[in-house]
Amino acid sequence: MSDWENIVAAAILGTERQTLPSFPANDALASVIARVCADAERTGEQRFLSVAALVSLHQAAGRLPPKASPPLGAFLAQEGDEGWRECNVKAAEQLFAIMQGGKAQYTLLTQWLEAAMDNKKFVPPNLIPKILDSAVQLPNFRERLLQVVGPRGRYLAGLNPEWTKLLTGKLNLPANPEEVWQTGKLSERLTLIYELRIVNPAQARTMLELTWAQEGYKEREVYVGSFKFGLSQDDEPFLEEKALADGRKDVRTAALLLLAKLPESRYAKRLIDLATPLIMLDSDRMNFEVLLPQECDKQMQRDGIELKPYDASFSLNGIGEKQGWVCQLLALIRPSYWCEHFGATAAELLAIAHETKDWRALLLVGWTRATKLHADADWAEALVNMGGKWSGDYEYGELLNCMTRERREGVMLRIIENHGSISLPGNAEVQMLECLPAPWSDRLSAEILKCIKTDLVSQSRTSESKEQEWTNRQRARHIEPVLRLLGEKGDVSIFSELDGKWDYKAPAFRDINESLAHAIGWMRGRKEIVEALRSG
Repeated sequence: MSDWENIVAAAILGTERQTLPSFPANDALASVIARVCADAERTGEQRFLSVAALVSLHQAAGRLPPKASPPLGAFLAQEGDEGWRECNVKAAEQLFAIMQGGKAQYTLLTQWLEAAMDNKKFVPPNLIPKILDSAVQLPNFRERLLQVVGPRGRYLAGLNPEWTKLLTGKLNLPANPEEVWQTGKLSERLTLIYELRIVNPAQARTMLELTWAQEGYKEREVYVGSFKFGLSQDDEPFLEEKALADGRKDVRTAALLLLAKLPESRYAKRLIDLATPLIMLDSDRMNFEVLLPQECDKQMQRDGIELKPYDASFSLNGIGEKQGWVCQLLALIRPSYWCEHFGATAAELLAIAHETKDWRALLLVGWTRATKLHADADWAEALVNMGGKWSGDYEYGELLNCMTRERREGVMLRIIENHGSISLPGNAEVQMLECLPAPWSDRLSAEILKCIKTDLVSQSRTSESKEQEWTNRQRARHIEPVLRLLGEKGDVSIFSELDGKWDYKAPAFRDINESLAHAIGWMRGRKEIVEALRSG
């Protein structure tokens, strides 16, 4: 037996029945052990434990560390980082303070990252671990955070299993997902099915098919919801034949909302076949005609059309029971189908619908909901552009989220141009501006500031009667949130004008003092971030 095996045997049999191993006389370890064993003040057990500790330490100290792969210097030769260099101390301190602030500082984090990428600046080495930890928790910032940690940070990310998924885009899936699916806790199974749908939708679907009959109805609804990740035509048989045939309404609803997004699904085609004969354009293409169905049959109900829908917006807009059936159909069908069917743009069809008095609410409510379900950017832009022309609840934020960043700003600029003001009916401007990612373009920022100042100047020229003063204060309430958002998201190039001369004679000026101070403070901090990253 080896020396270590003899020590183990002594531990099992006891020091009285098993002697300690001997070591070569010329061995450095043997001389130390000999002195320990010769110590009369130690008991046999104490000598044994000391020898075991010495041998264990000797073996550990004698091992070479594993070689890093890739080599330590490999990160210096990565592509895409030409011209980048480490940021200065001030910029690093700013970033550290921002990272300590949590969610409340996300706007400042966005500004720091945008400025860092514009000026090709890396974070210093001491901040890399914190940035990588944050990247795991903040998927919306992940790409930019990985860029600013530089090649050194990406190299380190490859050595930590928790960080590695940032580079590969893969999640920490178990080595045996089928076993976890069969025997895991509910929380483990829920996490597994969602993560697996992201990286391997087919495997997730196959596992769920095998256990579908044994799953509880609440779990079924959640599992079907996971199909929004990696949704494809391959999912159609399961969603149609199992989920849509489920006995629980919530499960069926989750399935039909997914099937509606698959243009080639049997469900989507059934909806189109049912709705197409009901929606017609007159010969002059000036008005829509709607043919109401006489009944909501079993198939329609199975496909998610409620016989007696409880919908507040239906009653508010005068949409009756049979109209409600058609409105529900329109809300599920991709709106681009109607452009193809009638050979017209979204804006043209909405304009005709607006002029169709009898069916206006039915068409606009249905198409608005379909636009949000299918995230159709063309229809979303057309709806936002006509907002305020009818009394429907547009929920501007959801419509703007269907568009790209550039398109959202373009829509906002056109609205300002058309209205000559930033104050829109129902305080809609706040909904819209909150949906515009920071930082805004210099053009949009300048236009918004111009509108704010114009509104204040117009108030300064009015009489100061009590009635007018009340009106001015109401208008100031519209300006306050816009001004705050401008400070938090506007381009810092307008800071000197924001912090410059204002019309202090405006009656409503005293009501926006606090909002103005907030805006100036935020933009000053963001301006300092940009300047710190530009220097050094």
